[in-house]
Amino acid sequence: MTVRFNRYAIYFAPEDGSTLDRLGTRYLGWDTSSGKFVDHATVPCLPVPISEITKTPRKYGIHGTLKPPFIPLAGVTIDQIEDTLTNALSDFSAFPLPPIQLSKLGTFLALTLSESSAPLAVLAAICVQSLDQFRTRPSADELARRRSGGLTPAEDANLQLWGYPYVMNEFRFHITLTGQLHDDHIDQAKRALRAYFEPVLFAQHHMRDVCIFGEDEAGQFHLLRRLPLNP
Repeated sequence: MTVRFNRYAIYFAPEDGSTLDRLGTRYLGWDTSSGKFVDHATVPCLPVPISEITKTPRKYGIHGTLKPPFIPLAGVTIDQIEDTLTNALSDFSAFPLPPIQLSKLGTFLALTLSESSAPLAVLAAICVQSLDQFRTRPSADELARRRSGGLTPAEDANLQLWGYPYVMNEFRFHITLTGQLHDDHIDQAKRALRAYFEPVLFAQHHMRDVCIFGEDEAGQFHLLRRLPLNP
């Protein structure tokens, strides 16, 4: 049966079989490579059940956003997306990422970089710009929803120009691990997740490729293609 994808996105995804890939997939309970749910890992001392704490990020799988999900224009194919992005990144070489750490971002927890990365910011900007021609513009309802949480002038300008607030100068790389948490749950969740993800914290990771993801009709994201950067 052919799977229909409603949206596409460009993500960083850990290398298949890597420690970050294995830990993240088991934690979230969704394998983007196989397109299958998997049993959750055992993570002691979480303040709420793991199925609940991962409910929001589970459908995306373990990933870091480069170009946010977008609805393609009618007739746009994944081959067009791949060819355009491959050409746009033809001169881009793989590079090491700063070590990752566990951070609180507003009301949720995520893996973030311990310092900024100029190559990563440029890479994300290329992904956003080169594929902008293929996306459907957001509806008035979508714009209102994005603005309802409060945006800075720069974020609102990005929303109007690129369809998403947190791109270009507002881009902050992160790998989301939880949905919104109550204030009295955050510290306990952070201790539990720091222990679980300890093998990958402050270890060396690399950006060796960018990945095209697709969202199926059930809302689950699948890793469709890896586009390698130059060695």
